[in-house]
Amino acid sequence: MLKHLENNSDNPNIAFTPEGIAKMNDNIEALNNGKKHKPIVNVRITESFGLKFAVGEKGNKQKKFVEADKGTNLFFAIYADQDGKRSFESIPFNIAAERQKKGVDVAPETNEKGEKLLFILSPGDLVYVPEEGEHVTEINDLDRVYKMVSASGRQCFFIPEHIASPICTPKEFGPNNKAEKSLGDEMIKNVCCKLQVNRLGIITKIIR
Repeated sequence: MLKHLENNSDNPNIAFTPEGIAKMNDNIEALNNGKKHKPIVNVRITESFGLKFAVGEKGNKQKKFVEADKGTNLFFAIYADQDGKRSFESIPFNIAAERQKKGVDVAPETNEKGEKLLFILSPGDLVYVPEEGEHVTEINDLDRVYKMVSASGRQCFFIPEHIASPICTPKEFGPNNKAEKSLGDEMIKNVCCKLQVNRLGIITKIIR
């Protein structure tokens, strides 16, 4: 195989195409120093660990590795400094899982800048977008309640909570029918309060 690769300018994208493999098998005896060899139809390949992480720590679980789907960020942490200015961070699935195995929250109580954690959002969580100057003690306007959909990097995307499935895609709420801004054009992550809701749909706590 190394000789075959060398004969193809050390380019595996040429050497191991279906045509390249067929050519290798046609000349396999010459490539194998005159020794007979069965046709090669599959080979083992290696790949970098990347974002893979071990399933567990005991037995053969420590040798089994998995990887979350690309772009999978199930947690979005919102921090604030002493002046109330917010900063944001997506928590990758493997880091969140590792922290939960240790019995701690998925995000640190303070970030590298020393800013305090306000709350963590996950897909399906509800938030309230207050009007400018509003002191939130209860929720009276359900039109200002949004559902968190996904997060990537420092971006967090939402959709109005009363929307089940947009009729017109993808034009109603921007690309992929989710947006960072509210219908009133506020950047939701900058001002929102997290709503804790029980199984009956009753708001039990407002976190801000």
